[in-house]
Amino acid sequence: MLAVNYKKKYVGTYKEIALMFLSFSIVLFVLYPRDMLTKQILSEKSNYDLSILYLKNMLKNDSSNEALMLALAEQSYKQGNKDLSAQLLGLLYDSKNKKRRAKAYVLSYKLAKDDYEYLKKKNFQKDVMLKYAELQAMYRTIISDGLYEQKDIEMLYKEGSFLGDKQSSYILLQKLLHKDPKNRHLLSDGYYLSRSMGKYKEALGYTEKLLAVGVKKPSKWRKIQYNLIFEKYNKKDAIDFLKKEAKSSKYWQTKLAEYYVYKKQYQNAVDLYMKKFQEQKKYARKKKFFQKAIGILLAADKTQDAADLTYKYEKYFFKDKEMRVHMLKTYLAAGDVRKARRLSQKMLRGGNY
Repeated sequence: MLAVNYKKKYVGTYKEIALMFLSFSIVLFVLYPRDMLTKQILSEKSNYDLSILYLKNMLKNDSSNEALMLALAEQSYKQGNKDLSAQLLGLLYDSKNKKRRAKAYVLSYKLAKDDYEYLKKKNFQKDVMLKYAELQAMYRTIISDGLYEQKDIEMLYKEGSFLGDKQSSYILLQKLLHKDPKNRHLLSDGYYLSRSMGKYKEALGYTEKLLAVGVKKPSKWRKIQYNLIFEKYNKKDAIDFLKKEAKSSKYWQTKLAEYYVYKKQYQNAVDLYMKKFQEQKKYARKKKFFQKAIGILLAADKTQDAADLTYKYEKYFFKDKEMRVHMLKTYLAAGDVRKARRLSQKMLRGGNY
């Protein structure tokens, strides 16, 4: 019998298949322009597995290609392969290309935040605290080294509040306001942040900007403005502010008088109320301001001055029963028996002056 050579046909070993695929990838990489191939891979929206496979093989032939490494990390993140994404991103922390380094840090932060949310949901308190500290450290590096792009600022600004990092939040706030200087919400944040950080001059500046752009409750911000001046600035600044506002506001007229009393400048307070007394046309309002002036003098233990001022306007108020009693009590508080007796006699004569 003739011997017949027979060779068994087979598809190939796993090793050979891998070599074939690798060879195919190399040929594809060489023949297909890199930029076009990368662009096509990154435009893939549905099959992330295929994109990652392409990128892995491309990296095998160009391990120093950071752009591909970053692209693979981003695609891995989208697919949910966070371990691979984190490993690749870690390799990019020392990149000389700041833009890629920034993208690596921001994406790493997002990965860490996802881990934090997962641990919090599972109620792993100890791990949550450790992850939170990790987020804080990573966040400080991102902000201090400027490792972010314009599109990341709003997200990072919100994270600053979550992390309790006021200094970093304030840096990002300036950038947001540079782009949108009349944003009331941001200006309000600016006031509260700067004040909490002891930047009182800047806080005052934010109140002025808020009033300039127009707010729904300007009176609220004027009160905030005054309180800041009163607490942190000198007497002259506070008085100048009050005098300016008092010209057109009853509320600030009262605050100015209160300030004078606080500084024990009683006569200034009395003069202010008597000026308002003279300006009023309605009796009820004249009566109100006069009583305030007398009340300040009595509270300051200037009882004789109160009695003398009361006597000056005794005839004007005499027909008012309430004011007759009020004036009599003022004379008695001052110990001015002569004025008290004289007024009492007029009252006994039937109220005729």
